Amino acid sequence: MKFEYQKVIDLGFEREDDTDSMFAETYGWHPFYTTLKLTKRIYLDWDCETREIQMLRCDRESSILGRMKIESEEMLIDILKFFGKIKTEEKPNIDYSVINAC
Repeated sequence: MKFEYQKVIDLGFEREDDTDSMFAETYGWHPFYTTLKLTKRIYLDWDCETREIQMLRCDRESSILGRMKIESEEMLIDILKFFGKIKTEEKPNIDYSVINAC
């Protein structure tokens, strides 16, 4: 799914501009990165060319260990809620009988 720039900015993604002159000479524009940090090693990355979002898990040296493509806006919102990036008043639907049976 393609996500529009303003939508990801409104959701809390942050833009970081790069000043890579070699890239700019080749492509005619300076690259930028639009990400949202979820934990120390997990973050969402929006690609400005494809307009797609991936969730990335990295090691301490920032090497990518795993990636997951975000398939829908609903999936993105659920991830943001899970990591506490969107506050919700909804109470979780928990079946306490299963917990009490343990």
